[in-house]
Amino acid sequence: MAYPVYQLLQHYLAQADGKAMTPLFDLLASAVDVDISPRDKAAMTQELQAMLADVAERERVRQECLNKLTDREVSVLLMMAGGHSYQDAARLLGIGVRTVSHHLENIKSKLALKPHAGMSTVTTTQIIARVFGLDVMPRTG
Repeated sequence: MAYPVYQLLQHYLAQADGKAMTPLFDLLASAVDVDISPRDKAAMTQELQAMLADVAERERVRQECLNKLTDREVSVLLMMAGGHSYQDAARLLGIGVRTVSHHLENIKSKLALKPHAGMSTVTTTQIIARVFGLDVMPRTG
């Protein structure tokens, strides 16, 4: 993969001060034909920095989680994240439905996931949310 855009932007933001960001925001503003005040540009710089920090944290968590899993477990997880049923995932991966379930149980165990309050088990949705960082992005929704 080419250099990730969020890393490029993070590097730019780390080197750039508010004045250096002005041309970037001017270019973006001209593309959509709006005016942005200097105060708004400063606020936008801070907001962009926060968003990029969230993306970096989500990527860190995703890599940490995926590094704990086998290739087959990752394949099963990606099938589930893609919206496939256990049956579809099993058929597409050439394994049994019980094997899909077994892999998901292994993933829960390896990631030390616990059920949310009031629930008796960890759902597949919770696994996906954990691995893909949906629970570590409070500022961006």
